[in-house]
Amino acid sequence: MEKKKKRDLLIRHPENANAVIRVKATGEVSIGKLEKPAEGEPISNEVIAVHETPMSPMVNECETIFDPDEYAVSSEGGPPKVNSDSYRSNWERIFGKPDDALLN
Repeated sequence: MEKKKKRDLLIRHPENANAVIRVKATGEVSIGKLEKPAEGEPISNEVIAVHETPMSPMVNECETIFDPDEYAVSSEGGPPKVNSDSYRSNWERIFGKPDDALLN
């Protein structure tokens, strides 16, 4: 039998359902505010999925979908490398050889 992965708990404030206390499966406790991500805006905070529980409407389980801390900023100070050496070396295989007649 497969063990169910422990999820974090969200305890919602009775007067403001967006204000929450989060108890992580590790025991760490934090407070926060739930907001829907705005379409087209950069994501700078953690994105979680909230699941109802039979305990109470004010207590939910949650799991992390996206954690920006997992994406480190380049230590070199430049922009991130968005393609690999393999991608560059196989350019012609992916897109075909350039047509010399079209070049200036």
